[in-house]
Amino acid sequence: MKEARIVLLGDTRDLHHHGCEAVVSEILHGLKPSQPLVLPGHDWDGQREACLSADLVVINGEGSLHHGRKTVADVLQLAERRRELGRPTALINTSWFENPRDFTERLAAFDLVAARDLQSFDTIAEAGLQPILVPDLAIHHAQSSGLQWLPTEAPMASDSTIPELSRRLRDHTRTHHWDYLPTLAYPVHARPGSKSRRILRRSKIAASLGPFARPFLSDRYFNHACGEAATSAYLSRLASCSGLLTGRFHAVCFAIGLKVPFLAIASNTAKIESLLESAGLDPARRMIRVKAIDAAQAIPPFTATETFSIDRFLTTAKEQRDAMFRSLGEFLAIGGAANRR
Repeated sequence: MKEARIVLLGDTRDLHHHGCEAVVSEILHGLKPSQPLVLPGHDWDGQREACLSADLVVINGEGSLHHGRKTVADVLQLAERRRELGRPTALINTSWFENPRDFTERLAAFDLVAARDLQSFDTIAEAGLQPILVPDLAIHHAQSSGLQWLPTEAPMASDSTIPELSRRLRDHTRTHHWDYLPTLAYPVHARPGSKSRRILRRSKIAASLGPFARPFLSDRYFNHACGEAATSAYLSRLASCSGLLTGRFHAVCFAIGLKVPFLAIASNTAKIESLLESAGLDPARRMIRVKAIDAAQAIPPFTATETFSIDRFLTTAKEQRDAMFRSLGEFLAIGGAANRR
């Protein structure tokens, strides 16, 4: 019997983002001992033959499948073509926001859909489908790192996908003498794809010119330039801070996994609010409005109730993650049988 073949579509590590790095690392670990063909992004046309003939295609959705974008149509088309061939396709670690109803209904072409937040789960279920709920895999990456929250350093602020909010957060650290810890990583080596090469080139310019580069380069590259290169170093710094103020979904994931108290500001979708709901945390206590950033002098510690909720959430999340990867292993046999026909 030939070795089963897996294609992993949606390798986002070319973005040099600690959340993406953690998620893809968790997927590759969960798919062992298989060695997938790993493809960046969600445009599968350049590897059409491999994506259609593989025993199993696993798509890492993350936060890219929203508002009816072309990316959404691409992954739906792939799942539908593979369904016609009798080969399984799984969409995992995905948020699903503001997509047309007919797009949501077309998720029926997938053999498994794992939503990473309750709002996405409910949206998909309301279309008559049966998704599973598996919180973002970056949470497990932090939880299994072996690190424990030991607050020996000042509070930290992170960045945001919204440029103006990133600037506000960075300015806040200077005003209050906090540390700044972007979720974007400092790129040491280029990864496949033009995005990675551009990030590498511009981040190095920003790092060399310091504040003088600001008129010429976007805030994103400044965040890369002052970020940690390795996710392990990022997590170590996060575990040592007395609290985190952030506008990044994955920073909240890491904070929950390490049990670091945090305050969050809404991102470009409702994914942070939905994550807090899943974790049993009250957004009224753990989220603040942009106009309240300047008044944030400290990060409130977790209450006993919040700690209990997080512990319960982490236990359940690990069980859900393990069950998902068992299911993916079972789908390999189905796909292999289809290829042998």
